Amino acid sequence: MGDIPPTSSASQLVTYAMCGRKYYFIYVLGLEPEKKSTALVFGSAVHGALGFWFNEKLAGRVPLVPAAEQVFLADLNAGLAGVSEADTTDLEEQGRALVRLYLKKYGELPVVAVEQEFVLSMHDPETGEVLPRPLRGYFDFVLGDGRVIELKTSSRKWGADVSKHLQLGAYAAASTRPVEVHVLVRRRRDAVVDVMNYNPDGWWHHAAAALERGILARHFAPSPGPMCSTCDFASACSDWKTDGHHRLPVLDARVGT
Repeated sequence: MGDIPPTSSASQLVTYAMCGRKYYFIYVLGLEPEKKSTALVFGSAVHGALGFWFNEKLAGRVPLVPAAEQVFLADLNAGLAGVSEADTTDLEEQGRALVRLYLKKYGELPVVAVEQEFVLSMHDPETGEVLPRPLRGYFDFVLGDGRVIELKTSSRKWGADVSKHLQLGAYAAASTRPVEVHVLVRRRRDAVVDVMNYNPDGWWHHAAAALERGILARHFAPSPGPMCSTCDFASACSDWKTDGHHRLPVLDARVGT
């Protein structure tokens, strides 16, 4: 039986909240997704290009927008290698437009750190008990005044209320200053950057502690639903149900037994 990772993360909590079995496949068994997510590859490539820009500035160099675009294209094409169904032409155009727009608006932000690591002690807000695993993560950008910038890419605008966003809650809990969310919306015609301020209301520690306790107890129950057909681990989940060696124990729930 595989081991749970020694540290928690925002991604782990989000995955476990979605489906305990998916968490088990990724973080305990270490399985690779059965198909690549073009959205994740796209987002990673945009992050890489913008990170390149600010790292160049921190190194005392003067970056050029075309160079940042080339970083995006290289990361995108490397990530989508072998993905025949991906329309790389549209993705390339949308990504380059987002990179150009973001750098035009925010290329002079006073960034002092890129991908800054943080470690957050997790505790039960009811008892004060410190949980065994700390949460490790990375702030996308940290500004000179301590503010945190979190980048997100999306194919559509976000809703106005992000107060219960589990991942943003982790960053807010780890930061002593407000978290500013920059949502880069990719479109066929025009790119958009929405800026949202994340204001936590104290719920995060309760939710995170409950999820973390479930992980530590190894409760990896599935979450059957409409999203199963598009899950990156659909085959593994199907095999689990038919392979006697991996079948979950069935309790006899008959009255009187």
